[in-house]
Amino acid sequence: GFRLSREFNLKTWWKEADNISFLQRLSYFISDILLATIPDDNIVIFVDEIDSILSLDFPVDDFFALIR
Repeated sequence: GFRLSREFNLKTWWKEADNISFLQRLSYFISDILLATIPDDNIVIFVDEIDSILSLDFPVDDFFALIR
């Protein structure tokens, strides 16, 4: 939705970063890719079905700290 596909291959980047945790990848994606690509825009992250967060592979507190 951010029109990154023209400049950035997410699948390739995600596979190349497989030596770090999912949470670190998400963090790097937001800070190094998304914010660098659209620095003048605000980004709002909506999390739907909060109860499904409990089944993720990383600590929930870290996920919400990342978003905060």
